Amino acid sequence: MSRQDPKFDKEQFWTRVHALYASWNSSPKIWRDQDAFVLLSGKQDENILYQRTLALFLWLTGYELFETLVVFTEKSIYVVASSKKSSSVALAHLM
Repeated sequence: MSRQDPKFDKEQFWTRVHALYASWNSSPKIWRDQDAFVLLSGKQDENILYQRTLALFLWLTGYELFETLVVFTEKSIYVVASSKKSSSVALAHLM
């Protein structure tokens, strides 16, 4: 069996982003009235088997995004990643 690369599903991404924002807006006690939240992942470490940030990236995009910063604000999403990564992972095609 050949290994298949994950496929980026733009519609699924936006559905999940909307679900995340719905939770944020409808549960102020859980989110503690935050104005923004950040997902930040560092370099890949084979000694760490599970990271919540990577799990959330995987849920949102279908990819484990290492060395990536995503800032969610009330009206915007900011992504900081290398240009090579953003083009290979389809981050450039989100908008």
